[in-house]
Amino acid sequence: MKRQKILMTLAAFVCCVLTVHAQLDARYCSTYAEFVDNHWTLVNDLIKNGTKRIMQLKESNHGYTAKTGDSKADAVLKKEALVLEFSGHLYVNCRSLRHKTSSLSVSNYSQAYRYDQNKLLVVAYWVSGTGVALSLAADVAAFAAPNNLSVPALIGSELVWVGTQQLNNHRCYLLDSKADEKGKTTVTMIDDEFMEALLADDQDLLDRYKATSRKNTRLSAANVLPVLMEKGIIKE
Repeated sequence: MKRQKILMTLAAFVCCVLTVHAQLDARYCSTYAEFVDNHWTLVNDLIKNGTKRIMQLKESNHGYTAKTGDSKADAVLKKEALVLEFSGHLYVNCRSLRHKTSSLSVSNYSQAYRYDQNKLLVVAYWVSGTGVALSLAADVAAFAAPNNLSVPALIGSELVWVGTQQLNNHRCYLLDSKADEKGKTTVTMIDDEFMEALLADDQDLLDRYKATSRKNTRLSAANVLPVLMEKGIIKE
């Protein structure tokens, strides 16, 4: 059952990569503190005269751009919002995130998951990511078909391939602190040292994580996400 849930979540990531979403009543947090306090603002509250609009997430530059058609709302979503909840998923605005002293390779929204209650795991494009997660693509395809999962991946294995390539070219970052005085927020990349500490009490999962010898592939979201899901530490 846990494995099915993991594969369903990964298949949903593939769906998010390949499609454009549209839904009313999206909401956002401007700061990490607001997210921790569960203080959300409806996107439609930004729109003049309270007119209901359909918000879209459009894939662009290895991330997502949020558009409502209202200039004020779009400006807030681009420059001020940090966490966006939309169509049952979380997205983090990466424009103000920093790993060590560098910006991330994406400056718009990336998909995210709740990590250990009130932290956020951001799955963001990494410019130097390489390699192919063949076994993950096979797992997603094998799970989706017999379970009638309605995602674009079912159209053909090549679409699963595209989504898996996206995961393989992404890294996972932990967001668990507020912004500094300049408005920049430091995130931690999930690396070998992090995973070894996290899985110190679970040798089987640690061995699974380390089964991939090539470092770039081992640190990719394609390898890290299934392990974190199996550990039960991240949630939709």
